Amino acid sequence: LKAMAQAAEIAASPVLAAEAEGRVDLRDLPLITVDGPSTRDFDDALHVRRLPDGNFEAGIHIADVAAFIKPGSALFAAACERTTSLYFPDGMVPMLPPVLSEGAFSLLAAEERPALSFMVTLDAGGRVLNKKIVRSMVRVRRQLSYQEAEDLLAVDQDLGDLVMLSRCLRDNRVEAGAMLIPVPDVVLKLADNEVKEVRLADVDSTMRLMVAEFMVLANSLAAGFLANRQEPGLYRSQGPPRKRFFKFPPRDDLFILFRQRRFLSRGNLGTVPKRHEGVGVEQYTTTTSPIRRLLDLIIQLQISAILAGKGALFTENDLKGYAGIMAGVQSKLNLVRQQRQRYWLLKYLESRKGERLAAFVLDRLHGKVQVVIQDFLLQTELPANQGVKHELGDVVMVKLTAVNPLNGTCRFEW
Repeated sequence: LKAMAQAAEIAASPVLAAEAEGRVDLRDLPLITVDGPSTRDFDDALHVRRLPDGNFEAGIHIADVAAFIKPGSALFAAACERTTSLYFPDGMVPMLPPVLSEGAFSLLAAEERPALSFMVTLDAGGRVLNKKIVRSMVRVRRQLSYQEAEDLLAVDQDLGDLVMLSRCLRDNRVEAGAMLIPVPDVVLKLADNEVKEVRLADVDSTMRLMVAEFMVLANSLAAGFLANRQEPGLYRSQGPPRKRFFKFPPRDDLFILFRQRRFLSRGNLGTVPKRHEGVGVEQYTTTTSPIRRLLDLIIQLQISAILAGKGALFTENDLKGYAGIMAGVQSKLNLVRQQRQRYWLLKYLESRKGERLAAFVLDRLHGKVQVVIQDFLLQTELPANQGVKHELGDVVMVKLTAVNPLNGTCRFEW
């Protein structure tokens, strides 16, 4: 209740509540957001400008939730309880009240908003020449869906420049050792409490990759900001894969992507900056989704306090405590998310019982064959088919013989 009361108060006067003084006025920059068609919580926007010397100024502008929510407040406590927004096939549970996540905090078109802006000078090869993070006031000029942005790409110079730079950023990360594994999500579309469509998300779409690369850049700059100043931070790290199958990810080869995932090192969250081999950077954190993730909000609070001249808001011990909270809650939330997704997928597969479905062989061990059903990325295990030696990567047909959405089980036979 306290959190809802605080949310209503902020929603009534968002810009005033954000202490607009001391911020750089970037309201005239041509900011755009590019998101999914159903997105309502816009927490990032981009802009690009060509510079006279042939270089580019790019801006990654993140909704400044830290301007409104402070540690000790009811809203911060609510964020600590949830730790993340949860997205299900049949709805979502926001980390913060929708009146804020979809209103006062969201970078809505034509609305003035406080932001944390990552201002970067890049050369035409995507190399970072200059960088600074500023507390700003911004105004989004255009709110585009991924598809709308794709449709405009051929005639829109800003989008063209952003895409060109994002491809360079991606190539540079791969050259630095990044391990890109673009396994698509299984998207379930519901209507009237029924699954109407199942498809694999287009992970390689130009606009999704563009946005993702600029978010990776901002996140690595945020980590560098804290690490270089030796200020307390929370960092994501990952060691090298135990085995590497490719440098650039192959297109449309789900088998090799699934195999590669099995050889990845475990990711860690800690207070010591270490290399993130998966991302291909020397230090990494996340701060580009402060509306949706507690870690991102905490990092934003820390950086904002330092930029405002107040010094670090959190000690190393504080951050270790938050890392513990997130680790405890996150595993439970991941399980809930997976179970909910599996329930609806199996609900859909009830109508496909008796059908033969294409799968690829992922592994063979102890008289069993592990396969992945191609259209649904569903992993399952069958007894080895006597008299047939299946090679890894072989595409086989398997028959769906039993489905039980309530207990999350399904059975396939040869």
